[in-house]
Amino acid sequence: DLAGVKKLQKKLALIETDISVHKDQIDALLSQASQFIDEGHFDAEGIRKKKEALVERYERLSVPANDQRERLEASCELQQFLRDVDDEIAWIKERESIATLPNRGMNLAGVQNLQKKHNALMAELSTHDPRIKAVREKGEGMIAGSKHHAEDIESKLSELAHLWNQIKETAESRKQVLEDSYEAQKYFSDALAAELWMKDIEPVVGSSDYGKDEDMAEALLKKHETVFADVKGFGSTIEALSAQS
Repeated sequence: DLAGVKKLQKKLALIETDISVHKDQIDALLSQASQFIDEGHFDAEGIRKKKEALVERYERLSVPANDQRERLEASCELQQFLRDVDDEIAWIKERESIATLPNRGMNLAGVQNLQKKHNALMAELSTHDPRIKAVREKGEGMIAGSKHHAEDIESKLSELAHLWNQIKETAESRKQVLEDSYEAQKYFSDALAAELWMKDIEPVVGSSDYGKDEDMAEALLKKHETVFADVKGFGSTIEALSAQS
């Protein structure tokens, strides 16, 4: 895992530091050997062989260390990528529970509250889209740059793409469901308001009281005129409700 790779990198860094520290000592020995050889030392051949052995042995330490560092860097990059993908998958699944809520709202206020929450989710998905794209581009770049672990990377990218497309489709579907629910609850709310209004004016319209004198009759007439004006004004609402039913 990523923690294990980083631990190995730290160990290798210590080894590389140790190799680097001893490089000056090795260089000094090589320089001294070259001087002995140039000066015609009686054991020049032995010194030359020792020098070559030192160079060969030092390279046997340095080259593998460099190779191991490159492999660990590649492994670290892979493990970091896999962790990033897993983090994104976890993020998506957390929000999936919101996108798949079955509740459609029991009344107009309830639907509006659900729509508000769902709009927040839609905004969050939109804001998070660049992050998903960045992770996918990172994986695609790793595949293009190296064939190592390409199958594992492709598998993770496929899983991420599937879940991301799925939650976006689910969220859009949920949005439409809530819009339909809003229309229905709005109709029921308007219909109830119409029923209550008609219940209030029915006694006035159906009254047989025509007034006992001129003043009362005039007052009743004005009241009826007001009611009829309300009826006329409410007519468009009734027509709209009829069209929706």
